Amino acid sequence: MGGGILNSCESLDDMGFGGIRIIQKRDEFCYGVDAVLLADFAGRERREPEKIIDLGAGTGAVSLILSHKYPQAHIVETEIQKDSADRAARSAALNMLDDRIEVICGDIMELPDDMSGSFDIAVSNPPYMESGAGPESETEARNIARRETTAGLIDFLAAAAVLLKENGSLYMVHRPFRLADIISFARMARLEPKEIRFVYPFEGQESNIVLIRFAKGGGKELHVFPPLYVREKNGAYTEEIDRIYERKK
Repeated sequence: MGGGILNSCESLDDMGFGGIRIIQKRDEFCYGVDAVLLADFAGRERREPEKIIDLGAGTGAVSLILSHKYPQAHIVETEIQKDSADRAARSAALNMLDDRIEVICGDIMELPDDMSGSFDIAVSNPPYMESGAGPESETEARNIARRETTAGLIDFLAAAAVLLKENGSLYMVHRPFRLADIISFARMARLEPKEIRFVYPFEGQESNIVLIRFAKGGGKELHVFPPLYVREKNGAYTEEIDRIYERKK
């Protein structure tokens, strides 16, 4: 692309959602279905939030979709990797959203004190694997995105609890095998699980994604939603996934 929009080895990809485009680098971490599902899950608040924070935003996929779902909201993205944060900022500017999306490159545990208790919604797609678990990725960027190398699950939950208003919502996407830790750590931070939905690649297979909404200071009542299946037996996306991607109304 002209005008210096892209750096070497970067691509400009169409996300849909009203024509949103995102800058990514193929040999690093690109957004996937989990980011889209998280944005859809968080995009169902009854009242439009004024302020949203995206913890560990990567290149900003979740925030870009939420800017489409909540056209009046101010969104703050936090990302520790400099290159990813730079792409997120350039994507916001490319979509003419830099007046609504603010990108902070830094540690989620070292955000300014004046941000505490100021957000209606927090969203997070944190690293799924504990540090040292499983084989390492081929690049440092992918390793940081997939493993708790710079911050652990408990850190993301604690940060969300500090940043949210009382009764504010944290929406998280993660893996079901971490569910016991997720709920245990969340309650330590006064985040009560309120809604949960399990996602399955195909009907009849084991769930590989879990979506959870927590309420800061909420009461002990958990609603389990019906399962979400990503693909039909023939490999095509299900009707609900097509609706989530806004391919069908």
